[in-house]
Amino acid sequence: MNSDQIIKKICHVVVIILAVKFLFSMGTFDSVTYKGTGYTINFPTGWKTTKEELVDIGIYFTSVEDKDVVTFYPEGALNPESGQPETHMTIVSGKLASPAWIQDLWPDIVKAIIDSKVRIIDKGEIKINGQISKWVLFLENETKKWRLEFYACDEKNGFMKIIFAANQQEFKEYRKAFEDSKETFMFKAGLF
Repeated sequence: MNSDQIIKKICHVVVIILAVKFLFSMGTFDSVTYKGTGYTINFPTGWKTTKEELVDIGIYFTSVEDKDVVTFYPEGALNPESGQPETHMTIVSGKLASPAWIQDLWPDIVKAIIDSKVRIIDKGEIKINGQISKWVLFLENETKKWRLEFYACDEKNGFMKIIFAANQQEFKEYRKAFEDSKETFMFKAGLF
């Protein structure tokens, strides 16, 4: 190999390194996958993440041990007065004290939601990543926020709740982002 070929190869390597550094600096390879306790999910690009308990996660989670809460919200969505995001996706996971299936817990969950003085719009059942999940869409009377909540349990007493919340206009605007994120939700084997 002559010196011209060596210089040419070195230049190629330098160009490749510079290109990769440029792409990393532009955020091209930034992951939007969040790995939580017992799950992974892709959250909307550009949204912020916090482990602080910024939003109301509901009465039902008082009986869940070792709960883990994460909230995703769009840039600029924090209300300066309350410190809470106006639009958010929050995931709460934890371990139930005793074995249960979502079908067994569902009547109590719905009762707790109704008792919190909200207007239930719709509810149903779907599978998320092959796992039976119950969902409920309701309107909070005080804040006028729409909340779409998904609930699931696993065979190891793991309990999950996914909350999508926003005012009516932003709910319409971000619903697709919420649904797209929900579709990426994956339960991990061996939750806890």
